[in-house]
Formats: sequence, structure tokens, C-alpha cells
Amino acid sequence: MTNSDFEEHQKTYDRFVTLVKWTSIITAITMVLLYFIINP
Repeated sequence: MTNSDFEEHQKTYDRFVTLVKWTSIITAITMVLLYFIINP
């Protein structure tokens, strides 16, 4: 594996981790909002 392959892999992994992080945050916020909408 060449150095440029590793750098590309690292960028892809960083994007994946960021996507998972933001998806988790948005899901948590949505669940809290739904709780307050359904259970006033």
C-alpha cells in the first residue's frame, strides 16, 4: 500500500466517522423532539 493510498484511506475514514457522529447527534435530537411532541 503506497503512501497516497493510505492518505486517501485516512480521508475516507475521517469522513465516515464524521458522518456517523452527525447522524447519531441528529437522531438523538430527533428522538428528544419526538418525545416532547408526543408526550406534552
